[in-house]
Amino acid sequence: MFECRDCSKALKLVSSKRCNSCENKRRWKDPILRKKLIIRLSESHMGQVPSNLKGLIKLAKSKESRKKRSKRMLGKSHDHKTSNGYPAWNKGKKTGIIPKSAFKKGDRRLVGENNHGWKGGVSFHPYPLEFNETLKEKIRKRDNYICQECKHSQEKLGYKLHAHHIDYNKKNNSEDNLISLCRACHAQTGFNRKDWENYYKKRLEVANA
Repeated sequence: MFECRDCSKALKLVSSKRCNSCENKRRWKDPILRKKLIIRLSESHMGQVPSNLKGLIKLAKSKESRKKRSKRMLGKSHDHKTSNGYPAWNKGKKTGIIPKSAFKKGDRRLVGENNHGWKGGVSFHPYPLEFNETLKEKIRKRDNYICQECKHSQEKLGYKLHAHHIDYNKKNNSEDNLISLCRACHAQTGFNRKDWENYYKKRLEVANA
């Protein structure tokens, strides 16, 4: 009778040197064999539902269980309540520093002159008649229908490029003061205006040199 080398347990197969338990322990201690074992186990269980959850999933999907849940919740309100019927723990509590009014109708403290980005209401000034679609198309054609910041083409973007005033003066519609930008790049120029103005002016100087 052959015995296991480690636990002296009787072996059924003559060719084996250890029992299954001791052999698995030996493989698990070896880092190379352990890695192979983990990969093999993960591949064999891939896409399978754990055995302890199979019964629960079947129960949840069954028609009887759905009927029981619908009867249990019949006539109950789901507003601000948990599944137990008690009010939610965060009902009536403050959301944080920003008031809820800022998300609904806008916080009046951040509107108009109170806003840090207030420029004297220049955004409400109308554009002159000369700043029309003909002029914008001329600027786009001059720039080869490419955004001069991110270099994305108008065809790739799927919309017409914007004509941006470099000095932010709506009345100055000379071609040297206009540049083609996409929506994203045009939105960036709304912040740190002085820096963007100097940046594009230097680019024009280099291009015209």
